[in-house]
Amino acid sequence: MKLHENWLTDGIIDFEYKKYLLLGYLQSVEKDFTGNKLYPSLAELITHYQNLENFIQRKHETQNAFPKDLQQIDLQNFFLRYKKVVEDDEMMAEIEKILSFSVPKIKKSLEEGREIYEWIEEKLHLWPLGIVPLQQQAGFLFIRNGEKDKETKVYQYQLSFLQQANDTYRAIQTQYISTFTASITNTYESMKHQVIKSQKLLIAPAVYVVESELQFPLTETLLPIAKRTLVRHLTKEGF
Repeated sequence: MKLHENWLTDGIIDFEYKKYLLLGYLQSVEKDFTGNKLYPSLAELITHYQNLENFIQRKHETQNAFPKDLQQIDLQNFFLRYKKVVEDDEMMAEIEKILSFSVPKIKKSLEEGREIYEWIEEKLHLWPLGIVPLQQQAGFLFIRNGEKDKETKVYQYQLSFLQQANDTYRAIQTQYISTFTASITNTYESMKHQVIKSQKLLIAPAVYVVESELQFPLTETLLPIAKRTLVRHLTKEGF
């Protein structure tokens, strides 16, 4: 089940209805998390939480912009109490009720997702395969899903930079290349040689291996976390 980004204000503004939508969505998220499927649910939760926080912030800024009547003066404590001239209407009061219920619920699910993410991340091991070239913006990523899995999936990766407001973010794109079956003769070095030979666009590319101690859903979990782990490693190394 999906939850629209503007679910709070779209359609009927009714607490029970919005509560029904949110709980149904969070139930589907919990089902994904139980199966260690983090994406896209975790990213969606982050977006929903940020949207609600931004809405609350804008609401406070709007309220502060309206004039207020002086209601009480406390000279002893140097305190002035004001009463809002413009009170929340019925619709805004209903939204406030929805927010009070929704924010803690989404935050709780978000924290659960992050805990699973950190646990899975601890099960991953990343290292460079062979000599590390000076240029590592592009290369290959080998992924082995679990210690008992003999298959290694190979992806070509490309780093890029995204500019948002005053911040610059590193992004990584991957493209599936092939799958190899490990054996006594078909080692990582052998796989690397075959990949470089078949993919001639990159000269002396960087090659990284990510091995997972346990098996996880590839598309929904392992690949996204492996990509973020690689980006963090390259950033730490100054690339």
